[in-house]
Amino acid sequence: MTRLRLKEDPREWRTFSLALAGSMTLFAGVWSWRVGWGKVSGFLLIGAIVLAVVAILVPQRMRPLYRAGMTLGHFLGKWVGGLLLGVSYCLVVVPLGVLLRWTGRDLLQLRRKPEADSYWEKARPLGPLDRMF
Repeated sequence: MTRLRLKEDPREWRTFSLALAGSMTLFAGVWSWRVGWGKVSGFLLIGAIVLAVVAILVPQRMRPLYRAGMTLGHFLGKWVGGLLLGVSYCLVVVPLGVLLRWTGRDLLQLRRKPEADSYWEKARPLGPLDRMF
């Protein structure tokens, strides 16, 4: 398992907090557009303003939030990455393998040919781009 290395720099804490405040503002805008202005939109907007002000004035106070957010993002990224790889394997590689077997294709030439004298293949002749220097 990889060890998470976080940056201990107030500029990183400020950047993370301002990005979070911007995301909260965007989410408040979308919420008020889709559902209507209400408590949720107001809390998100006030929280974003407070977060941005604290991040600009005292970025050291944002260190725990930065550490929690980056740790959560790291583990979510590992989980989602594995999930997407598994889903893409099941949706792309497995059907392609089944299709190739049904059509009788042997792309890796793994089947034995009893009539073959040798399984060696002749090398292709060198072209002008194979030896450029």
